[in-house]
Amino acid sequence: HDPARIFAHAQSEYWVGYAAMQRDDIETARIAYDQYRNYGIQLAKLDPSNPAYLMEAGYGFQNVGSLDILRNRSDATTSKQFEQAASYFSKAISLDVHNEQYRLDLSEAKAWLADSYAIRSMHGPALRARAEQESILGQLLAKDPRNADYRQRVLLSQVASAQIQMTSGQLSQGTTLLRELYHQADMAYATDPNNAQHLQ
Repeated sequence: HDPARIFAHAQSEYWVGYAAMQRDDIETARIAYDQYRNYGIQLAKLDPSNPAYLMEAGYGFQNVGSLDILRNRSDATTSKQFEQAASYFSKAISLDVHNEQYRLDLSEAKAWLADSYAIRSMHGPALRARAEQESILGQLLAKDPRNADYRQRVLLSQVASAQIQMTSGQLSQGTTLLRELYHQADMAYATDPNNAQHLQ
């Protein structure tokens, strides 16, 4: 029940999983990430008022779910991993409302969640998750309008939304959105041609 030791064990399991991912050893990665998630849950239970521990639990769920997405697989359990991650991240944000990294991580959980739905052709839930991601990023961008990383993330999320629309049969809406986004990207490059992120 020593949080410091549990945290240390959690980090060890994370890096085991990360190393396994670099070798494309998915099974070893899953075992390690499962354990990492379990340690995170323990930390969150031991001290639910510690936002860092809540974030660890969220990262654990997200890492487990990402293993499916990276293999282009998804089921209800996969989506549940990202829903749980988002829940933990949201709780952490409520305890540390000015932490922008937590909000960025929450936006990423929404992106993974959207992908988990899109793989299963659940277009409505996928678009809603993307809209939630864009809302979070929009709040961050409102505080830091010149942040190129935030702008790029919004753009990529909107492109993903357009692709979901087109896949779901909303060709006109998706195509229109993509044209608007390409125009925005061109305008952003014209404004700041030295920022290569606009072109990625």
